[in-house]
Amino acid sequence: MRISLALFLVLLAVVPAVQPSAVFAAADYPLDDSDSVIQDAVEYLIDEQGSDGNIDGFVTSAWAVMALAAAEEEDAVADLIAYLEDEAGGYAGEYEATDWARMILAIVAAGEDPTDFDGDNYVDGLLDLREVEDETGYDYNQIGDPELLNDDIWGILALEAAGESVDNDIIDFVLEWQNSDGGWGIDIFSDSDVDVTAAAVMALIASGADADEPEIEDALDFLLDVQNSDGGFPEEDGGQSNAASDAWAIMAIMAADGDPNSSEWDKSGDNAVDHLLELQDTDGFFNFTDGDDVNPEWMTCYAIPALLGLPYPVPALEASSGSGDAEIEVSPAELVFYATEGGDDPLDREIVIINAGSGDMDWDVDVDESWLDVSPSSGTSDDEGETVTVSIDISGLDADDYHGTITITADDADNSPESIDVSLYVEEATTDNVVMFYPEEFEFVGDLDEDENPADQVLEIWNSGPDAIDWEIEVDCDEGWLTVSPDDGELDEEHVSIRLRVDIEGLDPDDYDATITIIADEAENDGETIPVSLEVTGSAPEEDAEIEFSPSRLEFEATVDDDDPDPKTLEVWNSGGGRLYWAVSADEDWLQLSPSSGSSNGEKDSIEVSVDISGLDEDEYSAEITIEDEDDSRNIEVVRVTLVLEENEPDSDMLVASPAPAGAGTIQTSVAAGATSDILPARW
Repeated sequence: MRISLALFLVLLAVVPAVQPSAVFAAADYPLDDSDSVIQDAVEYLIDEQGSDGNIDGFVTSAWAVMALAAAEEEDAVADLIAYLEDEAGGYAGEYEATDWARMILAIVAAGEDPTDFDGDNYVDGLLDLREVEDETGYDYNQIGDPELLNDDIWGILALEAAGESVDNDIIDFVLEWQNSDGGWGIDIFSDSDVDVTAAAVMALIASGADADEPEIEDALDFLLDVQNSDGGFPEEDGGQSNAASDAWAIMAIMAADGDPNSSEWDKSGDNAVDHLLELQDTDGFFNFTDGDDVNPEWMTCYAIPALLGLPYPVPALEASSGSGDAEIEVSPAELVFYATEGGDDPLDREIVIINAGSGDMDWDVDVDESWLDVSPSSGTSDDEGETVTVSIDISGLDADDYHGTITITADDADNSPESIDVSLYVEEATTDNVVMFYPEEFEFVGDLDEDENPADQVLEIWNSGPDAIDWEIEVDCDEGWLTVSPDDGELDEEHVSIRLRVDIEGLDPDDYDATITIIADEAENDGETIPVSLEVTGSAPEEDAEIEFSPSRLEFEATVDDDDPDPKTLEVWNSGGGRLYWAVSADEDWLQLSPSSGSSNGEKDSIEVSVDISGLDEDEYSAEITIEDEDDSRNIEVVRVTLVLEENEPDSDMLVASPAPAGAGTIQTSVAAGATSDILPARW
């Protein structure tokens, strides 16, 4: 049994009713988002919004996006769409057609791209449910369940919202199942109801139908026929007027260029706009029916676009002037430089400016100290980011601590400006040779799942003393994952860059430690040691399967025209990782294998190898058994097989005689005529 939307909402919960607020003047329809009715409704939804952005769960949050986008509530929409983006992955595998459609309508209303929402293409997800066959093999050439109509109707709305052309077959399918009274039911077996009929009108209009087409006029006639005397709409003919049906009917009338506030839709002095306004509670939400506030968030989501005169699909929200979809993200958060008074400038550093929002972001970079410089000072970033070089000029600076700020501004970013603190420590020169270095330790993080080594880091060294001295780097790293370049040279006041490179290939997820030691015999601080740590995350790569077998060769012997030799056993197993799916084959017809395939996770599989000598002559025969990994054609082994087939020799006779008297006599043979004998007389 299928449950209609309004009945479903009624069955969800029934809570104590409250008195509706005073009626807003329906003559002012359509309302503006600044009107108190809309403001109260919007405020109610925002008050119900959780800290993670959701309003009454995943489904209602999608409808809330459309409602608040219609009311141009950018911040609330941003929080809602972020919640949907975070939660969508847990639902996408279970989506039905209506779920894909609802999400597309919400994504478009929020101004986002439904073909790339958190990496998923929702348009493709919906279109993948095209052309469903029933158990008889009949192709309905529509969307989703071939017995449902609302999934096709919502699908048309969603595809039109996404700017996708809708196949005529889908539209024809909807038109085919229009009931004789002009309406549509939730499925092909159902009587007409207001909600589905209203949605069908909006879908057909969105797909290009004219309001004066017979199908649209018949649908509007159905809505007029079932409208109650209180001006409101029931979901089904004869039912109680409710907020959901009011809202859907109002939006359908508006979509067809009608006026739900006109005399045509007036019943006893009231219309659907009047009735919907009467259902608003003093707290801003809309009751489902008079005195029944079941699903107030959902009802309010329907009411807002209806009262604003915006049928589905709700137009995409446009950002107001002065703000945009960009967001500045910059790393690192701070920079530190060291130098020696009167010496060379420290090495340049880099910052990366990323647009963590959408599109391209134009930015400018400013500094507040004369010793601090950046290049370039302006540019454009997307989600890949742009690099800015930060340099220091210590000329004229005394030994002291200095602090400055780098400021990044972007007109399109709501979080503009962002800043980076810069610290410069200029130290006095030393009379002895001292190796100075920065930083004092290194930390690397590598992710095996990303299959990418962590970024290189730089050790900066220089001599704060008066001479040029030789230096070299010793690396203590048991697993060999750390290398440095260069690893030796000459050092004076010039700052030298030593690049540390990490290779995580072959490592397991774990924490690793290493050290690098600066060897400089002429320096006062010879043997300075710098710790290096590496955290490897993710999952270790699975070891490939490896074929093992025994014995290494097989030998058979037999006699021509005699019995086949006894079968032998070949064992195959996986000595590597994962599961080995093996297959065996022989290159000679006289060699049979059973079974011919199998799999091993380390256990030994037995293969019976048998020989059929029928039709074979005396000779020595050879063959090969090939063992293949069905998942990796490069993983292959060969077993050599030999068969020695000998001629069948006749039986030989033995003659035993005892001479008498003992020690003397003559033995003679008698051979039948025509026969021969190799037995010769023997003397005793």
